[in-house]
Amino acid sequence: MDNPLIRVMALHALAYCERLYYLEEVEEIRVADHRVYAGRTLHEAEVDTDGEWQSVMLESETWGIKGKVDYVRIIDAERR
Repeated sequence: MDNPLIRVMALHALAYCERLYYLEEVEEIRVADHRVYAGRTLHEAEVDTDGEWQSVMLESETWGIKGKVDYVRIIDAERR
């Protein structure tokens, strides 16, 4: 592969603010403030405990991107 894959979050940063993209992707400065931690706490509290949960990394060389899916819920088909 000639070019490294771009993080999906990098595309989000670029769409939101070019300066933020530069700081995070070029300078590798990633600062989490109180809003980030509050969002993570809220996200964790909303996760249902029914079934099995896994984090999954997805990549596409065709599209040139990669990203992490926080949670994929796996439910036993027999329980449906």
